[in-house]
Amino acid sequence: MVGGGGPVEQDQPAALFLYVNDVDSLHDRAVRAGATSIMEPADGRFEEQRGAGVIDPVGNQWFLGKHGPTSQAPG
Repeated sequence: MVGGGGPVEQDQPAALFLYVNDVDSLHDRAVRAGATSIMEPADGRFEEQRGAGVIDPVGNQWFLGKHGPTSQAPG
């Protein structure tokens, strides 16, 4: 849940973490829409299969992760 409403006298950025199926395409889509990348997509971020991060134009941080093992065991 993200709350809000009423007059805001100062910026109040939030940090959010979202599980998504395609980290790379959502990261790229956010950057095309005006976000700034703070973490390029890479395997093993956040102890997840893949992860990335962006900041939107008003300062909210969005961290994206694909749930799953960081690597497969040999064998």
